[in-house]
Amino acid sequence: MLLMARTTLLLATGLTIAFSQEADPQNPSTPIPVQRLISEKLIGKTHPSWLIESSKLSLDGRRMAFVAKEDKKSFMVVDGKEGKRYDAIDWFALPIFSPDSKRVAYVARIGNKRIVVVDGKEGKQYDEIGFQSFTFSPDSNRVAYAAREGNKWFIVVDGEEGSAYDEVALGEAHKVDYSSGIIFSADSKRVAYPGRLGGKWFLVVDGKQGKEYDKVTDVVFSPDSNHLVHEGKAANKSFVVVDGREEKHYEEVGYFVFSPDSKHIAYVAKEVDKWVVIVDGKEGKRYDNLGFLVFSQDSSRIVYGSGDEEVVCGNRWGRKGKSTIALAT
Repeated sequence: MLLMARTTLLLATGLTIAFSQEADPQNPSTPIPVQRLISEKLIGKTHPSWLIESSKLSLDGRRMAFVAKEDKKSFMVVDGKEGKRYDAIDWFALPIFSPDSKRVAYVARIGNKRIVVVDGKEGKQYDEIGFQSFTFSPDSNRVAYAAREGNKWFIVVDGEEGSAYDEVALGEAHKVDYSSGIIFSADSKRVAYPGRLGGKWFLVVDGKQGKEYDKVTDVVFSPDSNHLVHEGKAANKSFVVVDGREEKHYEEVGYFVFSPDSKHIAYVAKEVDKWVVIVDGKEGKRYDNLGFLVFSQDSSRIVYGSGDEEVVCGNRWGRKGKSTIALAT
């Protein structure tokens, strides 16, 4: 009987190491010494003036990009090919590969203007590109980022500018808060982001501005892309907004989770020093502490951790009678 285990590791140099181990047919409990099979594939060449800290691998590990400098100019090197020279390439916008690893983007500076370069094609020049705001859609076909011209910010999606606001997504505050940035739906067809006019924030979904709040954060699309949830804040209270509908106001809310079938939404909330799990607007038992929330794959149950009891498993949806609670042992 032959037993073999194989692990593959792809490094920046394209080095692939395969480990195989066979069991001795005469004595299965005694393994034969490990065999190492090594192969290499060059995925890119360095440059004499490359900035090693700017190096970035694609998600599939087959492509490499980095910034290099020469004669006071900066340029991107992708798969060993040098790109156009610019006055600078922003340190916070190092090469960004698309989810499918086929596309690459970065932010470059021309004089006092900045541009987004995608697959070697330059976008419009702006006064500023939002800090870490660039994103590819899940299918890698669409791109979006925040840009400023003068004192107004807007979101650029596939080269088209949205409405102008005082602040959008990751704009003027330069906050590293991805959940409050530009969000694509799972099917890549919808786009949402927070915007601000004056002292009020709102969510912009598919170009339409929603209700104003003191703050808008934690934007999440459902797996089927048909539903959207976010946190709103007003009058020192936090609450969940589901498809534009406000739910009960609490001291704090968090851990927004859609069920795999997108029919249920769960989150935790704090009220009078106690935490509670809310599923489809209905409150559960109160605890001193609550942690993770996980739906079962068939969306019929939800599991969550608490400080009082390790794990709680809620009853199936629609079943009448008392809740079924299973505690971890």
